[in-house]
Amino acid sequence: MRFIKTDLTCRLDALPWTGFHTRFVVALGITWVLDAFEVVIVSAVLKPMAKQLELSTQQASLLVSGFLIGAIIGSLLFGYLADKFGRKSLFIITLLLYSGGTFLTGFADSFEFAMLCRILAGAGLGGEFAAIQSAIDEFVPARHRGKVDGTITALWNLGSIMASLSGLYLLKTFDESFAWRVAYFLGGILALLIVFIRLYVPESPRWLIAKNRIKEAEEIVKRVEKEAGFSPKAESCDIPVFEGSIFDATKIILTRYR
Repeated sequence: MRFIKTDLTCRLDALPWTGFHTRFVVALGITWVLDAFEVVIVSAVLKPMAKQLELSTQQASLLVSGFLIGAIIGSLLFGYLADKFGRKSLFIITLLLYSGGTFLTGFADSFEFAMLCRILAGAGLGGEFAAIQSAIDEFVPARHRGKVDGTITALWNLGSIMASLSGLYLLKTFDESFAWRVAYFLGGILALLIVFIRLYVPESPRWLIAKNRIKEAEEIVKRVEKEAGFSPKAESCDIPVFEGSIFDATKIILTRYR
């Protein structure tokens, strides 16, 4: 563990809430809406999907489990990669993985292909959680983090409602043998549209500081301060930077922070 002395993080924490913070949280927090949409829409169309693909009850259940297994793998893998390569690049990669896995599920013609797509979609969404939660907590002023995290988590309910209504509409509008495919196509396309929003999300200044890219971090903080119309004066503080491997991080979690 090493420490970097800077005033940038304190300046971020001293800022008032601005339109930038709202756009930032919406662009990233939409993940929770997608997660709920994904889980609930699958439940809504699983029966006709299993019927057409001639899946057993066990296989149908495994499709749900496959998504959750993928989410665990994605959280561990992409969480580590987000620390190594930055939040912004992972915002795009994980969303594309989730979008692609969901969209391709709509083309499934066998249990094996459907299972692979569900694992990929789960990995993308699990990676979203890791990268996005880090970025939000690193950008949002400390005094607002609890409220923001709570609000974002509550977005699950919005996604559940959207999925329930979508599933009901699709099953009433289309033949069951095609409705479940449309549901996956819809989920994949919705996620893909969010990629364009993510392109305008800046990299985390705290991550840039950790990588000694101080000038880039300074430019981002200044842009946020300009929008706020306020440049707080703050004392420099020591920012801890973890430089170990994923195994070192796991050891610390299981010992010092168990």
